[in-house]
Amino acid sequence: MGIKSIKMQSMGQAGVSPQIIYIETDDTYAAVTTAGYLNSAQTNMNFQFTEGQMALVATKVTPGAAAVQVVWLEVGKTGDNWSLGGASHMTKYAGKAADGGGSATIAITVTGVLATDTVFAQVEASTNAAAVNKVTPTANTITVILSADPGASSVIAYQALRAIT
Repeated sequence: MGIKSIKMQSMGQAGVSPQIIYIETDDTYAAVTTAGYLNSAQTNMNFQFTEGQMALVATKVTPGAAAVQVVWLEVGKTGDNWSLGGASHMTKYAGKAADGGGSATIAITVTGVLATDTVFAQVEASTNAAAVNKVTPTANTITVILSADPGASSVIAYQALRAIT
């Protein structure tokens, strides 16, 4: 079905740069990032795009699916084609995990994390000085290896990114 709706700006934001565009679509991420995707909206819906606009786009996870994913994409023009692009990953999971110490290896259960996700972690609180040496995702688990036992009352903050497809 393509683009269902586009809203260009909110009241009181005329002349603000970069301008935010809100797009609701029935298409997948792969479809909306195809060269020239915005051409029909410009021609048939009379929208005027400019480079320097950012679009908050709701796409379908798979064609015909009820589930959506929302991503920020840049508006750009190459030749006569107005297109969306610029994002490669989205934050899928983020949080904080408390740990009682006793080991430099901390396994955090995060249901849904995949071994193919890109993960980051940092020590937010610890009794002993400890730095993150390695972060490894596996199915439903993020394993954080620290330089030392963080001690009691430690907190590890994490973020898991997933490639947008």
